Amino acid sequence: MSRKYMPFLLALVFMACNQKEKTTIDETRTINYEVLRSWNIPTWHTRAGGLGMELLVPDSTTRAQSLELAESFRKKRKSGEFLTIQIFDSREAYDNRENLDYSEEEYFKHFLVDMTINPNTGFDEIAWVAKGRDH
Repeated sequence: MSRKYMPFLLALVFMACNQKEKTTIDETRTINYEVLRSWNIPTWHTRAGGLGMELLVPDSTTRAQSLELAESFRKKRKSGEFLTIQIFDSREAYDNRENLDYSEEEYFKHFLVDMTINPNTGFDEIAWVAKGRDH
């Protein structure tokens, strides 16, 4: 491939990784979110492959809405597909997820949902992990 196309391809990859999207829960409600990072889980890991995503929702998003968003991805997944999703309501907390000096209390106030579906083991869980959050 010619080097002259590389900047264009890199721009496409960057745009794909920073998408603002919304999911319709029913005819009257949608949940807005931004894809902070996404990756494909290779097929050698599980027959159908899979998807990993880290999402940002507005800080006004409720517990029920966050769990509904995760559930909507569960319903859309293909049979046998691995799925892992983490939902945050703060970019700061997300950006500091590997920073050992960042307040654990602050981090878990904004890390809302941790979801894993592993068809190899049968593990299928959507967990509310936020602590100290008032909505």
